[in-house]
Amino acid sequence: MSDVARNGTPLLEVADLQKVFPVREGLFRRQRTLVHAVDGVSFSIRGGETLGLVGESGCGKTTLGRVLVRLSDATDGRVLFDGKDLLALRGEELRRQRRDLQMVFQDPAASLNPRKTVLQTVGEPLVVHGIARGHALEGPVLALLEKVGLKREHLHRYPHEFSGGQRQRINIARALSLNPRFLVLDEPTSALDVSVQAQILNLLRDLQADLGLTYLFVSHNLAVIAHMSDRVAVMYLGRIVELAPRRDLFGAPLHPYTRSLLAAIPIPDPDRRDDSPIPEGEVASPLNPPPGCRFHPRCPLRIDRCRQEVPPLVEHGPGHWAACFRVGEEL
Repeated sequence: MSDVARNGTPLLEVADLQKVFPVREGLFRRQRTLVHAVDGVSFSIRGGETLGLVGESGCGKTTLGRVLVRLSDATDGRVLFDGKDLLALRGEELRRQRRDLQMVFQDPAASLNPRKTVLQTVGEPLVVHGIARGHALEGPVLALLEKVGLKREHLHRYPHEFSGGQRQRINIARALSLNPRFLVLDEPTSALDVSVQAQILNLLRDLQADLGLTYLFVSHNLAVIAHMSDRVAVMYLGRIVELAPRRDLFGAPLHPYTRSLLAAIPIPDPDRRDDSPIPEGEVASPLNPPPGCRFHPRCPLRIDRCRQEVPPLVEHGPGHWAACFRVGEEL
């Protein structure tokens, strides 16, 4: 999968994407401030590739995914899907394009309607897009269930009759119902038992190989990211601070924040030590992000320049980008 993905052409191109939420207070709901949930993000994903997106909770990962599939509208920037500007689409044109872009959500229980059977849930996209309805739904829905490891006997059951792993399989089947080309997977295993997580991850890899899917895999679990991704983007307070092929990022991280994330992974060896600097304090509030580099208040390597200037995302090696003024110094 990796070699094909690296040699492919970009299916999705994101340029300077921004998503701002107004914060309103008081009787008249006056705007008090703005939250820059996604702030100037740029990257591309090649056809058949999995780009892992990692970062702490609240950094903007889920918001970015929702904007890419047009569940939320961007404030500014550009998103090209197969050369077509997604943010410019409206009405029927956007509705048709949605077939190619789907999302699997984090909580498999909350993303299923408890009053609908599996047949109704998985078949709903087919009805909405005029592909099948009535008795004609059962055949294509059954084929989708079989792809994700479910059976005919599950067709007329309700969500409460399934385990967490089975519910997520139903969500995946629904996402595949319109034969999409690109999926945003928003922490698809974080709400599941550990024993089930590997099954879902392997299912997603098998589906990608069989159907030629392209993934944006959102997670805060670095072990899952390492298992699933061809390339990895590291996000901090709305911005991408490092982007690299998986092996380069895990083997030779450049940004201090990435190093701190990797240093936090437990190592089952009492004699092995990681001398990576440990970040100070807590993540700043997105309501009042720090000036300059947003990581500088926690960074043990900061210099005065970090407090004043925003470091650009610069390519320091083949496909290895980092936003840090101190990359290349002897630290």
